[in-house]
Amino acid sequence: MCITVLMRIRTTKDVKMIHARSGKKLVGALISAVALFCITTPALANNHTDTSWGTTLYAWSNTYRTPPRAKQDRSSSYVKLNAKSNGGSIWAWIETPSSTNVGTAVVNVGVGQQRFITQNVYENGYRQALLGVSDANSDLAAAKVSGVWSPDSV
Repeated sequence: MCITVLMRIRTTKDVKMIHARSGKKLVGALISAVALFCITTPALANNHTDTSWGTTLYAWSNTYRTPPRAKQDRSSSYVKLNAKSNGGSIWAWIETPSSTNVGTAVVNVGVGQQRFITQNVYENGYRQALLGVSDANSDLAAAKVSGVWSPDSV
């Protein structure tokens, strides 16, 4: 829509002609507003949609990795821990599908908390990333955990 409007109205002379033909100042203001919106609205085309994950973790002996997702820009990744059956927190990080560490931060996430995870997946030429998590508690009880994550952020 924006491109069509802008292609049809090429000069301020065209805007004045439309304004004169309609007899209303509203048309000129509307055209200016549409043009301004088209020029200033950023494209949000990265992969920041949340994907659910969940598993059972065993303290200090189990790591869970999500299926890989497309990494489309240099933004931080995002994780949120929605539930953990025995309380406490998890460690979370980002890696490539081949388990390559790409300068990722390891963050501690408690129930109900969200974190942005800095990493260099895209900068190192990789186009997929996955979330890795492990239990941060030192007890031996199994914990059911669940949350959401995205490889890119807004």
